[in-house]
Amino acid sequence: MSGAHVPPVDDAVDVEGLVEVYRTDEWWRAVVRYRPPGRDRDRRALYLWHTDGERWRRKQKYVIDDREAWETDRDLIDGLLSSDPAEGRTDEFPTSDYLTIGRGETVYRSDGWWKAVVEIVGKGSYDTQEVAVYVWQAGETDDDWRRRQKYVAKARGWTDDVDAIERSLGGGDDAPTTDRVSAGVARGTDEDTLGSLEDAIIDF
Repeated sequence: MSGAHVPPVDDAVDVEGLVEVYRTDEWWRAVVRYRPPGRDRDRRALYLWHTDGERWRRKQKYVIDDREAWETDRDLIDGLLSSDPAEGRTDEFPTSDYLTIGRGETVYRSDGWWKAVVEIVGKGSYDTQEVAVYVWQAGETDDDWRRRQKYVAKARGWTDDVDAIERSLGGGDDAPTTDRVSAGVARGTDEDTLGSLEDAIIDF
């Protein structure tokens, strides 16, 4: 297609291009190439939004800083999705108590930030096998980590996400039109607190 609607990201962000994974009346998934305010280079992020008919809210966001970082994450996700679920359990990562984590690997961790790829083997009372990429920001206490980004990959749909990210990284994204989302639908972000993040994970 020659162009695509401008996605419901923050108004301060200049959208340079996007690759839509899918869009329905309620859900919208796309890789967005954007220029954060005051930055000298583009960023890419895979978003998932949901609308209740009045406004779009962000449900997931996964920042792809560069190809090297993407390939590291991709290989970790591939490895966890393609192997049998872990027999053991871990509470090493600051995820929701609703989730059961089988295993995971920290991508980086500093005093202020923590990124990890984890295998989700349970949600409440039922079993599953999903892989999530999390980025947390440190809070006021040592064990207070606040989620800033979350992306969930499932075996079904993972290849579509990979193809969209590869297309964007390869320069094949679509130029956005001037059209906003449908008339009568406000643009908005999710319930997460937006903050000023380090360059690799600008949160818009």
